[in-house]
Amino acid sequence: MIRRPVSSRYSHLLQWLLHVNKDRQVKLGLQNMQDLQKYLGSSHSNEAFRTFHVGGTNGKGSVCWKIAKSLESQGYRVGLFASPHISSFRERMSVNGSPISEDDVEALLPDIVDACINHDIPATFFELTTILSLGFFNAKEVDFAVYEVGLGGRLDSTNIITPDVSVITSVSLDHTNILGDTVEEIATEKGGIIKPGIPVVTGPNVPHHVLKPMAEKIKSPYVEVKTTGSQDFNDENKQIALTALNQIFPDLTRDSVEDALESLPPCRFQRFLHSIETGSSKEIDSIHFDDVQRCSSTVEVVLDVAHNPDAFSRLFSKLRAQYFPLPETAQKMIAVHKDDTKTPPKIITIIGLAASKDIGKCLKIVVEGSDEVYFVRARSDRALDVSELAVMASNYNLEDKCQVIRDGDVMSTVKDVINNVRDQKSIVVACGSFFLMKEVRTVLNIPQAIDDYDLNERFSDNFLATEQAADSNAKA
Repeated sequence: MIRRPVSSRYSHLLQWLLHVNKDRQVKLGLQNMQDLQKYLGSSHSNEAFRTFHVGGTNGKGSVCWKIAKSLESQGYRVGLFASPHISSFRERMSVNGSPISEDDVEALLPDIVDACINHDIPATFFELTTILSLGFFNAKEVDFAVYEVGLGGRLDSTNIITPDVSVITSVSLDHTNILGDTVEEIATEKGGIIKPGIPVVTGPNVPHHVLKPMAEKIKSPYVEVKTTGSQDFNDENKQIALTALNQIFPDLTRDSVEDALESLPPCRFQRFLHSIETGSSKEIDSIHFDDVQRCSSTVEVVLDVAHNPDAFSRLFSKLRAQYFPLPETAQKMIAVHKDDTKTPPKIITIIGLAASKDIGKCLKIVVEGSDEVYFVRARSDRALDVSELAVMASNYNLEDKCQVIRDGDVMSTVKDVINNVRDQKSIVVACGSFFLMKEVRTVLNIPQAIDDYDLNERFSDNFLATEQAADSNAKA
């Protein structure tokens, strides 16, 4: 039974959301969403605006961002729903780049709470967040909304929408304890967002032999994005986003939205120069090299939320392309304070992982691509303890490069690593989880809104996703 929050103030509503999944099993399915829409009405549906629905193992967040930014560049009012957040719950839903305000949460969420209590709807954190976003986008009268699938697709709460375009970016092994042990099983779950008669755009790294028959069965136009030949996820994601946009705007060209397609959400191979002397950080894409030359004792830091084998493989491929051999821009960056452009930089990786990941494969890719590796544990129920990561590294004979300092505390480790590499040619890479990024950005003094409560989903102890549970929800 859902209890009423202490008050309708933002902080109390966050605390209530934090505990809504506690002490009960969470089942994937659409019944709660259907019940909420039944009682809340069209103000919490997507009837009034056009929608893109984007799923996939990797790339879905970036593709959502690119689609939203492209639409904004054409003068539209665009809602974006994405997860998880990094430092503030309000990041999950925004309109033209502006996150939902605390006032809007206070105005919109209580009606949803009332519907749950009055009609005994055991809605989960993610279901409540999804239905809140629909109310928010309606209140802000958006023209378009872009929805990122939370987990899987078929039974994800975002699948309550009827989109104008569905997108499946890629399929690889991730969340195997929930979605299935094979790429084919996972693809079947992700293909659940394909809707009758609505085009579905698929990236080059999906099992077409699974998805295409699913689309054909319900007469959904199946649009394949061909491989770009690049190992860079960003090139692939740009083409997927443009192809999705072309389903509604066939005359839209790459040139007209190039800047939007090139842009990335936070912590996707996001590069900063951090000054040891001032403690400040500047994003490299926004820095003029003449300005950099006036800085001393700077360290380059890369933030990336890669968290499964496929994503780690792409991340380290991109690092190799960026620095081995050194392109002209990287030579300039290093020459600012190293005076040596012939030798590639040392890659120092700070990594924390969630318990549900394929740890062995992830560690192998990361350790082989790094000169030094430091294990950390993010402040999340789902994070693996550093001692477990160390044991895994030992099991794979990877321990020589791996270290734990400061008991794996994220902020202390980042500070120590940065201070100790200031006189070396080094690139610090922080990766492995969304849950690390808030603390890493805090150390780097990167501006961010921070809530009083860590409000990311918790599936560790109370998540139920057996086929029996999934099937019963699907039929309900």
